[in-house]
Amino acid sequence: MNVTPLTTGGKWLQGGLFAVANLISLLPLLVFATLYRDQSPTAYLPYIFFYTGTKTGLLLVNGFGDVQNAYRLARNCLWLCVASLILLSASSQPVIQDTAAFVLGCGASAFLPAYQAVYYHERRVWHWNFATIEMLGFLLYSIVTLGLIVWSGQTRVGFWVLLAFVAGGLVFLLRLPKFAKSLQTPTFVAKTSSKTDLELFFWLTAIVFCLRFTRFFANSLGVGLMVVFTFGFFLFILRIALHHQIRIDFPWWLIQSSFINGVYETFAMLYILFAIHDQGLMIGAYIAYGLGLILAQVVRQAIQNKFRHIINLQLQLLGFMLGSWLMLVPVVSPAGFFLIGFIGSANSILLNHQVYRFNLSTPANRLAVKYRNAYLGSILLQALLVFGGLIAALVTRTDLTSLFDQANTHSSVVISYSLVRLVSLSIVVILTVITFILGRRLPRINERKLF
Repeated sequence: MNVTPLTTGGKWLQGGLFAVANLISLLPLLVFATLYRDQSPTAYLPYIFFYTGTKTGLLLVNGFGDVQNAYRLARNCLWLCVASLILLSASSQPVIQDTAAFVLGCGASAFLPAYQAVYYHERRVWHWNFATIEMLGFLLYSIVTLGLIVWSGQTRVGFWVLLAFVAGGLVFLLRLPKFAKSLQTPTFVAKTSSKTDLELFFWLTAIVFCLRFTRFFANSLGVGLMVVFTFGFFLFILRIALHHQIRIDFPWWLIQSSFINGVYETFAMLYILFAIHDQGLMIGAYIAYGLGLILAQVVRQAIQNKFRHIINLQLQLLGFMLGSWLMLVPVVSPAGFFLIGFIGSANSILLNHQVYRFNLSTPANRLAVKYRNAYLGSILLQALLVFGGLIAALVTRTDLTSLFDQANTHSSVVISYSLVRLVSLSIVVILTVITFILGRRLPRINERKLF
């Protein structure tokens, strides 16, 4: 294949696009959290809808069929995100805000795996590795955007900043070389759509929304809806199991590894929101997490090589455990968030490389399934936290509704902090045990090169 070499300008473009792909699900959370801070709990609905979309949007894509043209899917996702951000920036109508936030989340959910498929295709054609110029572009684009978001504070200017950030990514994507686009190829493989996956999207969207609704609204309606939809979801799983509609083509070690990645990364995000009430500390935690994510792109191999006597996958599991414990100690909690971001990114790369080389379906669809498993792990962790809160509240004879009210109003009531610590500590202990068992059972896998 005769391909024009990757130029210096092209490398800067790749860095900016890489920033959009990795931060498109994180930066809006920061904008939503700061914009609606200290307002009525109902103002958090756009945040809840966006977060729900980021966890289940990829399930909707899976229902449409096996992804074949990753470039076209990535482009369509960014167009949806741009349109959603225009609505969020220009309209204050609650229905429009909520709908646009959900669509933005769905677009962000599907964009990352779609872009990764394009990115890995480019790497194999160019025999190219992400290096200094690309990292500078990544950092510059990220830091400028983050700085503008912090500067905008509690105003709607943050949405305009996000719009510029995503629109820039769309321009970068449109300027990719022809070999990365495959314009004549359909987005999905014909006759691979799945009604089961579409139904799974419905149930899990309802459950994730109810989980977040319960966290912010703190009333019996949220708990009741969560129980109803969870029961419906288990009936759905039972029905498709009895009809032998569950098909798992991927090895279990990959599914388990993807799950544990999603669990730890989501635990870090929820801990920031639930246990950190100071806005400055919250922003610092997000920055520490983002720095870990970014640095893992370039220094993970150098660090992993210093522990050559430990296999990469097992080393990453150890890192997850250490990071979760550090998060619970206020003095060193930034180090915990940094470590979770770093290890989560390194583990995702390791699994992506393994999946991309599998001989199943299409490369783009394999990556979509891998990320879907990580999102499912995230949903599972949220359920554990909420149900863990219910159990802890019963044990300590605490009114869970008042606990959530204290969290929403940033009260420093001791019982609230104590219960949060109890639930967090319990989850970390459970995750430590599970991760230790997986470390013993999972195969010994090192990161593989793409070419």
